[in-house]
This record gives sequence, C-alpha cells and structure tokens, in this order.
Amino acid sequence: MNITYVMLVLFAFFVFFGSAGSAYAAVLDVSVGTDSVIYKPGDNVIVSGVLRNAATRQPIQGATAVIAVRKGGSTVTSQSKSSDIDGKYESDPFIVSSAGTYSVSVTATHPSHTSNSVVGSFTVESEKRYTLTTDRYTYSVNDTVTTILLVESVTATGTTPASSVTVPVKFKLINGTVVKKQTVTTNSNGLATVSYQVQD
Repeated sequence: MNITYVMLVLFAFFVFFGSAGSAYAAVLDVSVGTDSVIYKPGDNVIVSGVLRNAATRQPIQGATAVIAVRKGGSTVTSQSKSSDIDGKYESDPFIVSSAGTYSVSVTATHPSHTSNSVVGSFTVESEKRYTLTTDRYTYSVNDTVTTILLVESVTATGTTPASSVTVPVKFKLINGTVVKKQTVTTNSNGLATVSYQVQD
C-alpha cells in the first residue's frame, strides 16, 4: 500500500474524529444565586453557584466561573473563580452602595466542556422607617379610629416619602385578639390610612 495514501487516511481520521469530539463536547450547566434575596445599601453580597456536566449532572471541578455584577451600565464587581470538588464556585464579598436592581452574569469554561452562561438579578432596597399615628388620643364605643401610616426611605442625607409600599396592618385588643386586618399601599407622599370602629 502506498505510504502516502495511508498517511492521508490517518490524517483524515484524526481530523474527523477530533472535530467531532470537540463538536460533541459535554455542555456545562451553570447555576447562580446570592446569599439573600433582598439587601439594603451598605450590605455585603456573595454570589455562588454550581457547575455540572449538563448530561450526567456530575459536578465539574476546576472549571472557571467569571462573575460580573452590574447596576445600570456600571460594573460593580468582576471576579474569576474556580469550582471546587463539588463543582461549587463563590465570589468574594462585595458591597452594594445604592438601592436598585443589580444584574448578575456568570460565564463558565472548562477545557473538556462547552462553555455556558447564566444570568440573574437581586434587589437592594433602601431602609424603611414606619410611623403610625391616630387622629385622636381617646375613643369611646362606636367611635371610628383613623390611623395614619407614614413610610419613609432612609438615605444618607435624611428621609424621603416611600410611595407604592404595601403594608399589612392589624388592629389588636389588649388581650391580643385581632379585630381587623387590612393591607394598604402608600401614596406618593408615603401615606396610607386605615379606619376601625370601636366595638362594645
């Protein structure tokens, strides 16, 4: 047999199966989460997840996870972490300085797997201050008690009215009996009212 022909056949075999092997490489399955659902300004956040073989569901050790956290068009943090024996990766803690929605993207790569990405988000809410007052100091039977709820967002420079905040309100007797329950939503001035008629 011609030696050149044999070498060409072997070369074609290598190219075919080499390219097929890479084309059918296992895909990485990427999960992402944070250590809480809601944060307030000044909190530390940790992003973590698990990298697995999408077909076998086995954890992948030594994969690289590039973690990017953004708010609007600004990058809050960008970190590269390796997965451990359980496939887990975890970011260093980072501080969120302002309220709003933050996006999280994780891109995972591994030499023997097809890379993959996942996106998520978390919310930072400003601290709230709740003040409840009544329209009078004393009441008699059959009087109507009107309560005024003020909700404010606490900022570095003071407070501002918090609109569209939903708050559950309960009226209780001294013995703990609940006589009325109602959910209210604050208006543009951060206010909501609830009324209750005093019973005998």
